[in-house]
Amino acid sequence: MPALRQLYIKWSGITSLLPLAALPRLTHLHLGSSPSAAPLTVFEQLPHLQALSLENIRAAADLSFVQTLPGLRSPAIAGDGNRIKHLPLKSLAPLVALRKLEELSLSVVRLEDPSLAVLSRLPRLHTLWLSNQFLYTEVARLAGLRPDIACDRFAAVSEPVSGIGCKHCGQGGRMVMLCGKGQPWACNVCHPERISKHHVRFEAIREAAAAEAAAQA
Repeated sequence: MPALRQLYIKWSGITSLLPLAALPRLTHLHLGSSPSAAPLTVFEQLPHLQALSLENIRAAADLSFVQTLPGLRSPAIAGDGNRIKHLPLKSLAPLVALRKLEELSLSVVRLEDPSLAVLSRLPRLHTLWLSNQFLYTEVARLAGLRPDIACDRFAAVSEPVSGIGCKHCGQGGRMVMLCGKGQPWACNVCHPERISKHHVRFEAIREAAAAEAAAQA
């Protein structure tokens, strides 16, 4: 099927990805829950690849393979969401090679290098999905450097979440998620000071980064 353009694979026992080289016109590829699938260097033989989703693929911990995919516009990298097993990404630095990247999703991952600064250097990036597993200091700084990016984490505090009750007051619909890895859930009624302090810290970092970006413009 050399003319195949889209391929979705889920829950497979695939170990070798070399057969993908026979699909040179592939533009969209999803590979999920195939932990041993490799090598990712085969993607360099897919010159038209635009959207690539890798879920629970151990080899994806090293993102250097994306440097051979200059036309990639929409990558999604995730660990094992079912067992909440984080993919240990070495660094996001290889993403800077993707000058056409427009959308990016990172979920159930852990960064050895926690910096998100490289994302501010992607000129066409306009949509970013992040799970709440990144340092709030890094998220706030990125929000200030690139306010043009639409991101679900560019807020210090989430909207109240229904279905989760407060352990202190027992009420539902009051719990909010504080942005950032390791930050606790908080109740709007029981923990107003905790929420306020986190909001102030987040906004101070965001505003400082925005001022820095304006000075360099």
